[in-house]
Amino acid sequence: MATIIEDGTGTGYAAKVDATGRFAVEAVSKDEYNEATTRGESYIVNSGYITYTGDSTTSAVLFLKNIGDTDIALIRYNLSVKSVSSGVTEDYGRWVFYRNPSNMVSGTGTEINNNNLNFGSSNTLSIESEKGQNGASFNGGTAYGSPLSEIGKTTFIDAAILIPKGSSLGISFVTPPNNTSIQVAIGLNMYAVIED
Repeated sequence: MATIIEDGTGTGYAAKVDATGRFAVEAVSKDEYNEATTRGESYIVNSGYITYTGDSTTSAVLFLKNIGDTDIALIRYNLSVKSVSSGVTEDYGRWVFYRNPSNMVSGTGTEINNNNLNFGSSNTLSIESEKGQNGASFNGGTAYGSPLSEIGKTTFIDAAILIPKGSSLGISFVTPPNNTSIQVAIGLNMYAVIED
């Protein structure tokens, strides 16, 4: 006797099986970031342009800490080096990414820009944040990356970083040799991880 799998709605539809014994199924694949945008839970957070002075000096650009109840996924870094003083001997800038610094020291005290990518949503990312400035630094944290970005361009770096509740991220910039003035900005594409 054959086993029949019915749809359970009372209409009598049965599962289709091919000649090799496989079920016929239909699936829809959804991108998690696009789904987060639809729910009003995807964001771009950014520092805006900050001017740094100094020759081969490191200063904090951005600090953020997850203070919400959901994990935050970081999927892309947008690193921008806009303009630089004459006399600079390198055509790139160097960034340093830190895992779990405690806080920023000598920052501006101003929060970073927190923008929802669903223009119909008023949600904001649950973060504590601060913009950096010349001479700012971090307490603690472990450096985990140091990419380069070309002066006059924006460099996009894909990421797969998870920032759980209570965890933090810090990003610094190292000015090029012979610099007297350089403008940099960083944007982060992020989303709140909501389990269905």
